[in-house]
Amino acid sequence: MRYLVDVSKERIMSAYKQKLVGVVKVNGRILREDNDVVYLPFGSEYSILLKNLESRRSLVKIFIDGQEVTKGGLVLNPNSNVELERFIDDLNTGNKFKFIQKTEKIVEHRGDKIDDGMIRIEYRFEKFKPITIGEHHLNTRYYDYEPIGSYWPMYGSANPFIRGFSGLGSCEGNSSVAMATPTYSCNINSNEGITVKGSESNQSFNYVNMNEMEENSFVIVLRLKGYNGEKEVEKPFIVQDKLECSSCGTKSKSNIKYCPECGTFLTR
Repeated sequence: MRYLVDVSKERIMSAYKQKLVGVVKVNGRILREDNDVVYLPFGSEYSILLKNLESRRSLVKIFIDGQEVTKGGLVLNPNSNVELERFIDDLNTGNKFKFIQKTEKIVEHRGDKIDDGMIRIEYRFEKFKPITIGEHHLNTRYYDYEPIGSYWPMYGSANPFIRGFSGLGSCEGNSSVAMATPTYSCNINSNEGITVKGSESNQSFNYVNMNEMEENSFVIVLRLKGYNGEKEVEKPFIVQDKLECSSCGTKSKSNIKYCPECGTFLTR
């Protein structure tokens, strides 16, 4: 089995779940999440920035609109970052993620799927390996990474990796994800969007060795939207943006829900 690796190195400031962070970036800036919803303009090219906060390597699978884009899984080294900007059709080149509006013509051609507009990040960690001291076995975490015969591809030259392409096998545990059967509808919700292939990217991947994985997996789900209520999103909502109260004009940090001056609910 093989996995790919990406070697981006940048900081992430976001809430994390089970020691792994997943955020969306547009134009090099991290977007603010609002109850797992990320607002960005239609036509935007975006990337998915991941950070492993654990002392073990993690295996990450990413599904966009119900389709896996990592071809088996992306591996992150301990305490490392990776920014995935493209579909992994091969190791050396591919197309960037681009968010577009789901029109009636698009639905007639490809269907209206229940998971359109969703980014699903599923991840697991390597198992701890017991340390042997004489005849005593200590069930503690290990610090050496000794291959157990599995082989994964790696992005760039050093860091995370992507788990093998089709036909190369799968990890232990729940390595497959059951997706709902596509459904079709005549009523098109104009605020919905899908991810398509954008401009070309030269982000490259290589292969690396990997140890045995834990059976338990965790999931982060992000929903991409091009409308905020009835208003179309004109610019990405980034973490540095401040909210202006519609009643008194007071500006507050983007994580504040109510105006500290007058108590009005703050809309994005």
